[in-house]
Amino acid sequence: MGLPRGEDSDPAAENLSQQAHRRLIGVLGFCLPILLYIFAGLLPTAGLPSWRVLSSVSAYYYTGGVAVFIGVLFALALFLLTYRGYKGVIADRVLGFVGGSAALLVALFPTTAPRGLVGPSWWSRWMAVLHYASAVTLFVSFILFAIWLFRKSNVPRRGDRPLEKRRRDDICLACGIVMIVSVLWAASSVVTHAAIFWPESIAIIAFAVSWLTKGEIHKPAIRMMRTLRQRMRGAPAPVVLGVLLTTRLVIPSSAPVEQTEQGRRPPATLVASFDGLGVGLQGPHGRWEGRNPSDNSLAVGPDYVVQIVNTRIAIFRKNGAIVYGPVPTNSLFKGFGGACEAHNNGDAVVRYDQLANRWLIVMPVFTRSPEQPGMWQAQPQGAAYVSPPGVAGQPGPAAPLFVPPTVPPAPPEPPDTARRVRPP
Repeated sequence: MGLPRGEDSDPAAENLSQQAHRRLIGVLGFCLPILLYIFAGLLPTAGLPSWRVLSSVSAYYYTGGVAVFIGVLFALALFLLTYRGYKGVIADRVLGFVGGSAALLVALFPTTAPRGLVGPSWWSRWMAVLHYASAVTLFVSFILFAIWLFRKSNVPRRGDRPLEKRRRDDICLACGIVMIVSVLWAASSVVTHAAIFWPESIAIIAFAVSWLTKGEIHKPAIRMMRTLRQRMRGAPAPVVLGVLLTTRLVIPSSAPVEQTEQGRRPPATLVASFDGLGVGLQGPHGRWEGRNPSDNSLAVGPDYVVQIVNTRIAIFRKNGAIVYGPVPTNSLFKGFGGACEAHNNGDAVVRYDQLANRWLIVMPVFTRSPEQPGMWQAQPQGAAYVSPPGVAGQPGPAAPLFVPPTVPPAPPEPPDTARRVRPP
């Protein structure tokens, strides 16, 4: 069903494995400068001061953090080289390949040894040149991911995208800008000969934040907190006490099962109010004269409000502008065939699933329909079909919502000028 979903991806690319892939890349980048500093301090190198920041991130190749430096870069290269991105978007794979290859070259060909140390006998000056060129290429790929690929959408108009998507885009754009500024800051060292550890680290952290944001790291964190809270309820007293002490600032205390007094907080502020489905509602696809009783169902998503009353459905923006309807509810099932398309039964129910970012509409049908054929065939792109049981990846990609012809507004009714005599 093609209600406005707002997601900009193919479902096959937005599975759990793909999101975990992005999160792992982000975690690796976030940990790299921190682990380098810690391991270099724990495993000091003769000729270098302990627990002091070196001139660059690459200089830690010559410290006790060399295993972290090479290991993280190799892992990062592996994840980037195997990153598939969205289905049909070649730029994701090309940029992942370029970034992964650059990460390998940065790890394999070290920079110049820090002052006070003698480089290995096999090291040559051209390795430093290749190292810096690869590092620049790696950062450029990070920047392009953040400000370009991560912000792409199949919804052209930004205002039509879900609020959560717009927020992720803003964070990725900010990370890209931070990386650009940090790279320029590091490049100025060619003239100033200043250390570049901090601009490099800031750029790496910004890269990590962009990948964690694209991987929606907040969702597993929320699920973990919910699971922790559920387990806490059935845990023994000492364990419950320990969990409360460590999570008190994060998990609010539960309210009593029965509320016996009026709350002290002020009521929610009314932000917007507008007329929905009712008598005389004029929309882009017609006019509806409702009747009583009105079996009303309404759900609110990030950008749209979907309302069903009796046998009609309409979709509004949150500012009250009607963008679809009013039309018979069975218009949603146009192209599916069967009883749902043939019979416009009333009292349908609409819900919005926040976790799946999907709309769910259930319409009761009191007609026995034939069994679905045993052999299921994939439908052409954009065609409606019934989700078969036992087939993975259902309900599949969204199909365009059936849009009936636009109906011009009806002319206003003439005023009632008839004279009426009051009965005696």
